[in-house]
Amino acid sequence: LAYVEALLKGKKTLSSAEILDIVKGPDFPGGARLVRSQGIEDAILTGRGTVQVVSVWHRETCTIPGKRGKEITGEAVVVTELPFRVSSEELVNQIGQMAINGDLPELVAIQNESARNECRLVMMFKPGCQIDSVMQYLFKKTDLSKTYSANALAIHENKPVQLGVMQVIDIWLGFRVDTIKRLTQEQLNQCDAKLHLAEGFALIAPNLDLAVRIIRNAMSTKEAKQGLIDEFKLSDLQANTILEMPLRKLTKLEQSELEKQLVSLQKESKKLSALLASDKAILKLITSQLESINSEFGIERKTLLIDRQDEIERRVVAKEKAPTSGYLCYQGGKVWTAAKAIKAVPDSWSVYSDDLNSIYLGVFMSDGTLYKIPAIKLAKTETVKIHLAKHCKNV
Repeated sequence: LAYVEALLKGKKTLSSAEILDIVKGPDFPGGARLVRSQGIEDAILTGRGTVQVVSVWHRETCTIPGKRGKEITGEAVVVTELPFRVSSEELVNQIGQMAINGDLPELVAIQNESARNECRLVMMFKPGCQIDSVMQYLFKKTDLSKTYSANALAIHENKPVQLGVMQVIDIWLGFRVDTIKRLTQEQLNQCDAKLHLAEGFALIAPNLDLAVRIIRNAMSTKEAKQGLIDEFKLSDLQANTILEMPLRKLTKLEQSELEKQLVSLQKESKKLSALLASDKAILKLITSQLESINSEFGIERKTLLIDRQDEIERRVVAKEKAPTSGYLCYQGGKVWTAAKAIKAVPDSWSVYSDDLNSIYLGVFMSDGTLYKIPAIKLAKTETVKIHLAKHCKNV
């Protein structure tokens, strides 16, 4: 609609900024949130890109069934919107399997309360756990966050081409203009055919008695038709129509209706001819049609955009550069120094975390690889070096 309006104002196209201001990105029926990224812009402008869709959740005090029939009441996480084509049942299975494997020890219970047109997934965690951190982990490991690839490949002019939104609209608009021209031409042909017949009746209306006399005195239909053509300058089609006209059409009421029909057909023919002669008039017609469709079927956007990924993705490397002296440190703004340097280990060590209650041990290798170990799993009787060796074997 904005593109057609721009054409009516004399503009040839829309700029990339104008397109992105109108087309925010895909809108999925299940809602969720779309992470703003370069991939979305590429998908809109070029027809190829990736989009990341994440779930919507909030905290709520709930009561759900627990083990042995006991009810559990407390603060829970309630997921209300999922990425496109993500099943709540499959997601429950994913999270449940993580808990069985020991990858999600904070989970106490999970319950799927979704209805046919409503998503509601309730998760209860252990008291005191960092829910934000757990949810960040789930976003990373499950379908709570999902990335989709967009590839707008189409056959155009007998060739496969990749089309951006602007190219798709431009091709559609050309097709729509051509469709309206063909439809209008067909309507004009039908209107002119009716108008031609109505004009024939208008020629004999003032002299109906003469027309009737010509028909009555003729020896055959062919002679009557030729008589009408010669007397009133009618076409062959007009003469045939008059001969086939029932007598009731000769009443004054019917004559009045035919005269009104003639005026209406003349106006309609003039209107259709004017539409065919003006591209601007066709664009105005398309605009009115689009506005009508939008008012009847338009709905509010369901998939809203978010600008930051901090809420859905754990930040594994702090902004500060990791030290290379071989000491343990906490990269939350201040250095945490170990009692002594650790020898015969990788280049540098650091501990990174979103909060002080959820600390991870990060091992930076010389090739840039980062290994992470949950600090809560470090046994008090073990040294860091022994624990590192045990974990890095399985990395």
